[in-house]
Amino acid sequence: MKNIEDLLFPNNRKLILNKEEGCLETCIVDIEIDPINCTLIGDGCIKINTEDLTYIMLDFNNLYDMLDLIDEADSYYEKEHNNTKNK
Repeated sequence: MKNIEDLLFPNNRKLILNKEEGCLETCIVDIEIDPINCTLIGDGCIKINTEDLTYIMLDFNNLYDMLDLIDEADSYYEKEHNNTKNK
């Protein structure tokens, strides 16, 4: 059974390639069920877009999700870098 966050925000915690920007993006839903758009820029970093938000409330599950997404994104970027290097 899906949780409410996944029903309201189907891209919750899923990496999406923004081909125009050449980066991976995701949505994280905070504990108040607010979507937070994030860009995973590689090198273990995540950019959290809070432009349209007054504040964000994250619990430890949100933080663990972010760490997992950072690892996943870094693996993707490393793979892409190696593929480009080998061409």
